[in-house]
Amino acid sequence: IDVTAHYQFYNNISVVRTWTSIQNISSENIGIEYVSSFNLTGIGKECDIKDRNKLKLSIPNNAWCREVDWKTYALEELGLYSRPVASTKRLSFSNTGTWSTKEYLPMGALTDTSKASCLMWQIESNGSWHWEISDVRSYLYLKLSGPTENENHWYKELKSGEVFESIRTAVAIGDDFNDALEQLTLYRRKIVK
Repeated sequence: IDVTAHYQFYNNISVVRTWTSIQNISSENIGIEYVSSFNLTGIGKECDIKDRNKLKLSIPNNAWCREVDWKTYALEELGLYSRPVASTKRLSFSNTGTWSTKEYLPMGALTDTSKASCLMWQIESNGSWHWEISDVRSYLYLKLSGPTENENHWYKELKSGEVFESIRTAVAIGDDFNDALEQLTLYRRKIVK
């Protein structure tokens, strides 16, 4: 397979739009179970591993009668403890089906309260999606994707010569939660023009 990672930047907006394209360059069909649209190891790296509780994860809960209900947690409150090796714990959020916001919005944010820094993301999907945060040694990672085999029972048979593109994601950086949200708002206005 031939994999291309796409990064689209915008003037005066602190957002990068990302997606991945995969082309089957073999003569055989190839099964795909997971395609990352964005993967970054080293989020919150400025925060010392001993001070990881200064990192706050904001999760946008959503329900029919209570929409966009952001809740913020220290990582340890969600069971992700600081360890010198990988913890094997991941914070995983998904949606399966065509109601893309039935439990959560396809978004999240990680704020470093010891620095002026917030990383916020959105998955641009009207169907199944998945994101997760975990650690590799002393580094945290963030993965954003559309549907996966493990979380959503998704599978794609890629025929010889066929190209598959993952869903788009957008990742914003701001001085704090509100600033990152403002950057995403500017980005959304830009892409609908």
